[in-house]
Amino acid sequence: MGERWPGATERRAMLEEAVEIIRALLDGNNVNHTGTYYRVENAELFTRPVTPPPIMLAVSGLASAKLAGRVADGMIAASENPRAVEAFEAAGGAGKPRLGQLHVCWAQSTDEAEAMVHRMWPQGALKGSALSDLARPKDLEDVVAAIPLEAAVANVTCGPDPARHLEAIVRFAAAGFTEVYVHQIGPDQAGFFRFYANEVLPHL
Repeated sequence: MGERWPGATERRAMLEEAVEIIRALLDGNNVNHTGTYYRVENAELFTRPVTPPPIMLAVSGLASAKLAGRVADGMIAASENPRAVEAFEAAGGAGKPRLGQLHVCWAQSTDEAEAMVHRMWPQGALKGSALSDLARPKDLEDVVAAIPLEAAVANVTCGPDPARHLEAIVRFAAAGFTEVYVHQIGPDQAGFFRFYANEVLPHL
């Protein structure tokens, strides 16, 4: 709050510099770093895991996919974009995990699920600078208030039909993702878990 909101290119550069510092800390070094964005003096982790946790970077386009391939242990993406996978692998990510985030809304009916998404997750319809460059919560509120239901649910798998959920998972696999994690939109997490346990996972 109160700081300048940098553009996407600068945020990627900041992230790359941060990953360099984090890796040095996880290696057990006493870290002194004076960079473009961060200054660290005599930083050290005194209790470290035996195996450092993997650093996974979220990607939204080709530039961030290339950054993830270059500096990360894997990538996370919220759409089944094969071009992002290709860019990640070409930049050094070959053989590394590629995680896809699948947005779903399980409910007793498709209409109920779609209404839930429109109420609780309309920002899922945003793309480009509207998604990444809005600096204030009020700006985001103004933009999502105008999103119609059809746009809000366009990229969300809605309803109780297991075939639709399986098709969405298969699209990620076909695009080159190695894992899919499922984000349930709405408060009925228990119903969602039962549905996936009984109706979806047995078919995978």
